[in-house]
Amino acid sequence: KHFFINQTPQKVFDYLTDPTYYAEWQASTKSAILTSRGPLGAGSTIRVTGSVLGRKIEVELVVTTYDPPRQYSFRTTSGPAKGEMDHHLTAEGNGTKLTVAGKLEIGGFLENLAARQVETRVEEDARHMKARLEAK
Repeated sequence: KHFFINQTPQKVFDYLTDPTYYAEWQASTKSAILTSRGPLGAGSTIRVTGSVLGRKIEVELVVTTYDPPRQYSFRTTSGPAKGEMDHHLTAEGNGTKLTVAGKLEIGGFLENLAARQVETRVEEDARHMKARLEAK
């Protein structure tokens, strides 16, 4: 999915990658904290708590790519599903084109339902991020 945000790639990257902002723009996230030492970067770990399909979840993430302000990727290391998310940021005019791609493996009969919900959630979260960033 592609989204345009009327802010510089650096501002989008900084907001996108800072766990203290996750709950502001991710509807299913209640909190997110950096659990590794040092500044955020490749190899850093993040604990996210929230809810999916009405169930409380806790997920551990590891940052796999941290290339400011161009790319940010992570994968889950614990939680109810295996997943990966990749964010590419490209300067476009006076703003940023954000491309989000990912995959989620849940297994079982809920996989298709959950996959649709995740796709919808990614779109809604990107709209929330866009609104927050463009209001700054």
